[in-house]
Amino acid sequence: MNTYFQKALPYLITSAVIIGLTGCGPKVKLTEYKPVSMAKADIMPTASELEHKKPKVVVMALQNGSTDLIRRVDAGKAVADSTESILVNSKLVELVDRGAAVKLQQELSLVELKGDSGKTYQGPDVADVAISGSVSSGGVSSQFSEARTSCDKNGKCYTSPATCSYQGSVSGTMKLYELPSLKVIDSFSISGSNSYSEEGYCKSHFDAEGLISKAAENAPSSIKVDLLNQFSPKGYITERRNNEGKTIFLAQLGSLQGATYNLKVKLYAMRSTVNPLNGTVTNEEIYIGEGKVSDQITPNTSWILIEDKEVADQIRLGDYVKYDYKKGFVDLFI
Repeated sequence: MNTYFQKALPYLITSAVIIGLTGCGPKVKLTEYKPVSMAKADIMPTASELEHKKPKVVVMALQNGSTDLIRRVDAGKAVADSTESILVNSKLVELVDRGAAVKLQQELSLVELKGDSGKTYQGPDVADVAISGSVSSGGVSSQFSEARTSCDKNGKCYTSPATCSYQGSVSGTMKLYELPSLKVIDSFSISGSNSYSEEGYCKSHFDAEGLISKAAENAPSSIKVDLLNQFSPKGYITERRNNEGKTIFLAQLGSLQGATYNLKVKLYAMRSTVNPLNGTVTNEEIYIGEGKVSDQITPNTSWILIEDKEVADQIRLGDYVKYDYKKGFVDLFI
């Protein structure tokens, strides 16, 4: 293969993937669309919700399980550090130094130990969301593969040497807590692994600590998409326009908030329901449908194309969109 092409291949593949993500998305000419009046949502966004303030998030070192190897490498801290890196690169949150939340760490440890979900955090106002959890298990293993010889149809033989493969893995749980209520917003099972191989027989002494440490570092990648979708910003709907059966909505979510051409979004609404038995009113988030970011994007707004008419007709002024992150997109850009 041509040397230049070999060097360029990774960039060509990446470019092809990006074109695949962005090349076939919705393109609109705003002058071809006419404004349409909209009914107001049951619950309109507050002034603070319209400010696009990033949530303050503190990531605590996860508790280390009973395994001596996990405690020795402080796998819980490795998971936390890697989680922080994901959140920093996403630019979706404002990260808080865990050193400024010692009291919160203590109270979360008690909550996780006793399962006291009714407890309320009484300490300093340091964050909106806390991430904690535990690395419950982890271990290392080795596998020996004997030397092998194979021959092609021309009688030329090749010998692959004996090798030993070393593997390390960890698993655990990560929880997101709302503050100051300490209510669990969501919880995830995490897992990570790492391996390396070398020629020869397996050794009784190998880099077990390095394997576990790297496996713990890799663990948050298993929930990266879920984590980012959890902190996806809300873009409130402020305008609707129609053009021959096509409908677009203006969302307060632009390039500064991560809007990119052809990115899929999900539409939600806060709706009020009245209990006919006692008259109590309950507010809950309702999923409406999907749309895509068009090519009309400004720093703080974007036009969203909704292809399903039934979905479009349910959307009201003050409803909102959230990004729908997918694994391929996240792996490329975050």
